[in-house]
Amino acid sequence: MEMASIASLDMLTGTISGEGIVLGERTVGQMQGAFADEAARLAMNPQTVVYRTYGTTTDDNSDQMLYATTVLMPGKVGSEYFMTRGHFHQKPQRGEFCLTLQGEGCLFLMDRGANTRIEPMVPGAIQNIDGALAHRVANIGDVPLIFLVTWLADCGHDYESIERDGFSLRRVEELGKVVEIPGSLRPIALFKSEDEIHELIRRFEECELSHEQWTHSAHVSSAAYFCFNLPPAQALEAFRERIMNLNDSHGVVQTIDRGYHETLTRFWMAYVRRWIHAARPSSLIDAVNGATEACRERYLVRLFYSKDRIMTWEARKGWISPDLATFAELDELAE
Repeated sequence: MEMASIASLDMLTGTISGEGIVLGERTVGQMQGAFADEAARLAMNPQTVVYRTYGTTTDDNSDQMLYATTVLMPGKVGSEYFMTRGHFHQKPQRGEFCLTLQGEGCLFLMDRGANTRIEPMVPGAIQNIDGALAHRVANIGDVPLIFLVTWLADCGHDYESIERDGFSLRRVEELGKVVEIPGSLRPIALFKSEDEIHELIRRFEECELSHEQWTHSAHVSSAAYFCFNLPPAQALEAFRERIMNLNDSHGVVQTIDRGYHETLTRFWMAYVRRWIHAARPSSLIDAVNGATEACRERYLVRLFYSKDRIMTWEARKGWISPDLATFAELDELAE
């Protein structure tokens, strides 16, 4: 498709009109895996628009200059602000120019080593983005965030790396403030058969898993197994007993920083069940693999508990309620 030779930009709405201008749209339903709280995303109207783009395109791999505006809507998935998918450039020597027109946001910039920094976006702000850095934008305001970008057509866009690994920082609302929480760029191995799941559970129950093998993913996969097969209270009791037995077999000494954590156990059991209720997997393997993917970020708990609350002796030894947000399945396990 040929680029438009003459186009018109509305600075207030971000729309570009003219021959050859292409409209793009990304909805909540198309943002699987982008937000930390996948269960909250599934509970939203999938047709809710997260952002629209207006711009030029080309079918060839030339070095001609392309441009587009993005209109990123205000909103949140759970407590995490609406954001763009984010991408690397396949040619790191090809950068990108960004001019903020309206709204308030932040620009995430991350290198291949997962080192991330965040820059503010306000009307008139100009950012010259290094082509070696992945970039993503979040809207932290109450009105649409509108920005104009330009790039060379042959830069290439690598969305797959971000879909697989994410960014190492997220922006969320916590008690009315914009705060940063870590993202977990952790590769996960999914199960190929139910036999593999049953083997994990057998090794868990017989305390054959080493301390290194008892990873966050193994923890969530096991939680999903019990949630899928047992009622809430029975699943929690069975899971708690097996974790304590495994810890005893490893000689784990209970301290403020180590050992069994009652509140975290209840949280992950409840969140897995919440995801199962939202996603409605039809088989054990879909339930376990889906929950493991949805809960791949261990910092998900920070959307519901402040760090100062969850990392206490009281939270480790017994149940304490969340101070940031809650959900029905968590309240149910608290009774």
